[in-house]
Amino acid sequence: MMQIGQLYKNNQLVVNKVWLAKSILQRMRGLLFRKSLEPDQAMLIRPCSSIHTIGMTYPLDIVFIDAQGIVLKALKNVRPLRMAFAINAYATIEFYAGEIERIGIQRGDYLDWKAA
Repeated sequence: MMQIGQLYKNNQLVVNKVWLAKSILQRMRGLLFRKSLEPDQAMLIRPCSSIHTIGMTYPLDIVFIDAQGIVLKALKNVRPLRMAFAINAYATIEFYAGEIERIGIQRGDYLDWKAA
Protein backbone atom coordinates (compact mmCIF):
# COMPACT_ATOMS: atom_id res chain seq x y z
CA MET A 1 0.00 0.00 0.00
CA MET A 2 1.32 3.43 -0.93
CA GLN A 3 1.97 6.09 1.67
CA ILE A 4 -0.04 9.28 1.36
CA GLY A 5 1.35 12.69 2.16
CA GLN A 6 1.20 16.33 1.25
CA LEU A 7 3.34 18.45 -1.04
CA TYR A 8 4.85 21.77 -0.01
CA LYS A 9 6.32 24.41 -2.33
CA ASN A 10 8.82 26.69 -0.63
CA ASN A 11 7.33 25.48 2.71
CA GLN A 12 3.69 26.27 1.78
CA LEU A 13 1.12 23.47 1.38
CA VAL A 14 0.16 23.18 -2.31
CA VAL A 15 -1.24 19.64 -2.78
CA ASN A 16 -3.26 17.86 -0.10
CA LYS A 17 -3.11 14.27 -1.35
CA VAL A 18 0.12 12.88 -2.78
CA TRP A 19 0.79 9.16 -3.11
CA LEU A 20 4.42 8.03 -2.72
CA ALA A 21 5.45 5.27 -5.12
CA LYS A 22 8.79 3.93 -3.91
CA SER A 23 8.82 0.14 -4.33
CA ILE A 24 9.78 -1.32 -7.69
CA LEU A 25 6.21 -2.49 -8.35
CA GLN A 26 4.65 0.81 -7.26
CA ARG A 27 7.05 2.77 -9.48
CA MET A 28 6.49 0.48 -12.47
CA ARG A 29 2.70 0.77 -12.20
CA GLY A 30 2.59 4.46 -11.35
CA LEU A 31 -0.76 5.79 -12.55
CA LEU A 32 -1.36 3.04 -15.14
CA PHE A 33 -4.81 1.48 -14.87
CA ARG A 34 -5.89 4.11 -12.34
CA LYS A 35 -8.60 6.68 -12.83
CA SER A 36 -7.46 10.21 -13.55
CA LEU A 37 -5.95 12.30 -10.81
CA GLU A 38 -8.08 15.19 -9.64
CA PRO A 39 -6.98 18.73 -8.87
CA ASP A 40 -5.09 18.84 -5.56
CA GLN A 41 -3.77 15.27 -6.07
CA ALA A 42 -0.41 13.99 -7.29
CA MET A 43 1.91 11.00 -7.30
CA LEU A 44 5.57 11.23 -6.25
CA ILE A 45 7.72 8.53 -7.82
CA ARG A 46 11.19 8.07 -6.33
CA PRO A 47 13.72 7.27 -7.44
CA CYS A 48 12.68 8.21 -10.98
CA SER A 49 14.35 10.31 -13.68
CA SER A 50 12.16 9.37 -16.66
CA ILE A 51 8.50 8.60 -17.30
CA HIS A 52 6.21 7.52 -20.10
CA THR A 53 2.51 8.02 -20.65
CA ILE A 54 2.03 4.93 -22.79
CA GLY A 55 -1.24 3.33 -21.76
CA MET A 56 -2.50 6.50 -20.08
CA THR A 57 -5.88 7.90 -21.13
CA TYR A 58 -5.45 11.44 -19.82
CA PRO A 59 -2.77 14.17 -19.87
CA LEU A 60 -0.54 14.97 -16.89
CA ASP A 61 1.68 17.77 -15.67
CA ILE A 62 5.13 16.36 -14.88
CA VAL A 63 7.78 17.82 -12.57
CA PHE A 64 11.29 16.44 -12.14
CA ILE A 65 13.18 17.27 -8.93
CA ASP A 66 16.70 16.60 -7.70
CA ALA A 67 17.58 14.81 -4.43
CA GLN A 68 17.23 18.09 -2.50
CA GLY A 69 13.73 18.75 -3.88
CA ILE A 70 14.72 21.50 -6.34
CA VAL A 71 12.64 21.61 -9.52
CA LEU A 72 14.80 20.79 -12.54
CA LYS A 73 12.09 20.63 -15.19
CA ALA A 74 8.32 21.19 -15.37
CA LEU A 75 6.26 19.91 -18.29
CA LYS A 76 2.65 20.97 -18.77
CA ASN A 77 -0.12 18.87 -20.29
CA VAL A 78 1.91 15.80 -21.29
CA ARG A 79 -0.45 13.76 -23.43
CA PRO A 80 -0.66 9.94 -23.66
CA LEU A 81 2.00 8.08 -25.68
CA ARG A 82 4.83 10.44 -24.68
CA MET A 83 8.15 10.03 -22.87
CA ALA A 84 10.05 12.56 -20.75
CA PHE A 85 13.20 12.66 -18.64
CA ALA A 86 15.47 15.06 -16.82
CA ILE A 87 19.20 14.70 -16.36
CA ASN A 88 20.14 14.56 -12.65
CA ALA A 89 16.51 14.05 -11.56
CA TYR A 90 16.01 12.00 -8.42
CA ALA A 91 12.21 11.94 -8.41
CA THR A 92 9.21 12.72 -10.57
CA ILE A 93 5.89 14.20 -9.52
CA GLU A 94 2.86 13.54 -11.70
CA PHE A 95 0.03 16.05 -11.36
CA TYR A 96 -3.47 16.54 -12.74
CA ALA A 97 -3.05 18.56 -15.95
CA GLY A 98 -3.15 22.27 -15.11
CA GLU A 99 -1.65 22.00 -11.63
CA ILE A 100 1.76 23.43 -12.59
CA GLU A 101 -0.02 26.60 -13.65
CA ARG A 102 -2.35 26.67 -10.61
CA ILE A 103 0.48 26.12 -8.13
CA GLY A 104 2.94 28.29 -10.05
CA ILE A 105 5.74 25.71 -10.15
CA GLN A 106 8.92 26.95 -11.79
CA ARG A 107 12.46 25.69 -12.24
CA GLY A 108 14.39 26.30 -9.01
CA ASP A 109 11.38 26.01 -6.65
CA TYR A 110 11.75 23.77 -3.60
CA LEU A 111 9.20 20.95 -3.35
CA ASP A 112 8.94 18.74 -0.27
CA TRP A 113 6.71 15.70 0.36
CA LYS A 114 5.68 15.08 3.97
CA ALA A 115 3.79 12.01 5.20
CA ALA A 116 0.25 12.77 6.36
